[in-house]
Amino acid sequence: MKNYHQMIGTPIKLPFLKMGSKLPYYFDENDIRAIFNAITNIKYLCVLQIGFYASLRASEVANLDDSDIDLINKTIRIRGGKNDKDAILYLNDICIDTLRKYLKVRPKKIIDGKQPLFYSNRNKRYDRTQIYNIFRRCKERSGITKPGGVHVFFRHSSATLLLNRGCDLLTVKELLRHRDIKTTEKYLHLTDSEKRTKHDRYLRL
Repeated sequence: MKNYHQMIGTPIKLPFLKMGSKLPYYFDENDIRAIFNAITNIKYLCVLQIGFYASLRASEVANLDDSDIDLINKTIRIRGGKNDKDAILYLNDICIDTLRKYLKVRPKKIIDGKQPLFYSNRNKRYDRTQIYNIFRRCKERSGITKPGGVHVFFRHSSATLLLNRGCDLLTVKELLRHRDIKTTEKYLHLTDSEKRTKHDRYLRL
């Protein structure tokens, strides 16, 4: 719009609201456990565990193929992604165990010449909206009422848990694949109870 008005000789200025650098909310360890414990569908559990433990975006989970999974080395490969870079990310033993159980009961399907890791009952690859809806239903079943969708669960909550348990900021930056460490710095927040715990632990004689 600005370029158009510049071209016709009537330049304009548009006000922009600054994006906040504060992280408004996240799911704590108890919330995360409650959500996982509420899931009874092995496919849904696998979707949410992979997204959480690898700190993925919903679209990245949807784009996973069987060939991206390495059960031996406990890694997954992300092709492209937000910054258009491939990446090798890590899964823990809990997630690998769930993944093995899921693959054991899930029929293999070829869709558009590929073998997607997750697909719907209509034999179509999952899209990010379906993953959003899976998380929403699992969150409702768990009884968690605080705000936050699947992106908060996959990215904000996993990053916060890493930092609160002592992981360094640079490692979290690499795991989340941020270009700028300033993006990662917004996860350096603590709840009041965590501040109190750390205060009582470290500020004592």
